[in-house]
Amino acid sequence: MASTSNRPNANGLASVLQYITLLDQDDIEDLQSHTGPSVDVVLSDEELARLLFAQEASSLLNISKDYASGSSTEGRSLLEELTAMEEMARFDHEMAVALSEGRPLPTRGDLTPALGNTPVPVGVASEQASADATAEEELNTPEPDTPADSPSNATTDLPSPPENVIPIPLIDCAVCGEPIADTVVVMPCGHEVDNGCLQIMFRKAAEDESLFPPTCCRTELPLNDFRKYLSTELVTLYESKSLEFRTKNRVYCSRPSCSRFLTPAVDEPYSIECQVCRTRTCGACKEQAHIGRPCDRRDDSEVLGLAKKEGWQRCYSCRHLVELTQGCYHMICLCKAQFCYLCATPWRECTCPQFAEERL
Repeated sequence: MASTSNRPNANGLASVLQYITLLDQDDIEDLQSHTGPSVDVVLSDEELARLLFAQEASSLLNISKDYASGSSTEGRSLLEELTAMEEMARFDHEMAVALSEGRPLPTRGDLTPALGNTPVPVGVASEQASADATAEEELNTPEPDTPADSPSNATTDLPSPPENVIPIPLIDCAVCGEPIADTVVVMPCGHEVDNGCLQIMFRKAAEDESLFPPTCCRTELPLNDFRKYLSTELVTLYESKSLEFRTKNRVYCSRPSCSRFLTPAVDEPYSIECQVCRTRTCGACKEQAHIGRPCDRRDDSEVLGLAKKEGWQRCYSCRHLVELTQGCYHMICLCKAQFCYLCATPWRECTCPQFAEERL
């Protein structure tokens, strides 16, 4: 029986394998006799470990006998043969996992040997190459009842996504609150909006004077800073409306069906031709042009009398009439002028009360 001095120390797998090669069948039976299984006896941890080791040693003893009989012709040591088999089993496991997960099949170079760079036996290497080719062929073979060029069966060598990569979260638009999947536009105040909401802001400002100019956090959005994000049609519309809305005393075409903005008003009679309908309008009285004679001022006394009776007020800047239905006396006209509704003077330049409780 083998001496106890040949038992493995703490040198790892190599020592264990060397110890097994020194065992014979009597040694294994001796190990099993100390831990013989019995239905009525519960094995301790040490006894169970001995039993498992004896079973494994029995299997490895057969391998060592085959080796001793000369079945290996490569001139390798038993330790190298056993290590190569261990590596082969580990590679088979990696192949099975890759096939089950649909990942690219690993190669021998993808794995690190358990006991260093142990060479692979020639017979094992050729068998593995054949197995790799068969597995890859099966993976790329279409279903029998489906054409090989069907999109559902086409094999595309796409790179696998990186592991443990956290996607960058999308920025939410400050206007609509939705994630921005395309261009992110930064406002002067620092807010971020998408291109669609930016175009809506400029279009609404061009269509509704009360929304002009477009702002974010009460800061105007200069057209030149955002021109590159807007369509050519929208830029042209906004520029024409910007000229109109920034003009306080405006002249519109005297033809009611046209009413296109023309120019700022002037003090003396001046004929202005509309570029749309070709109607001529006086730039002073804003009526149809009257070349060669002075302006015939309309009598607005009736309208102004009605305004006084109803309590309306007139903007000091553009002379439009406004009516307060509810709220405070701070008025903001379409021309952006701010004035007191009671006395029509610019806001905060009078001593009038700011509100009346019955109007709130």
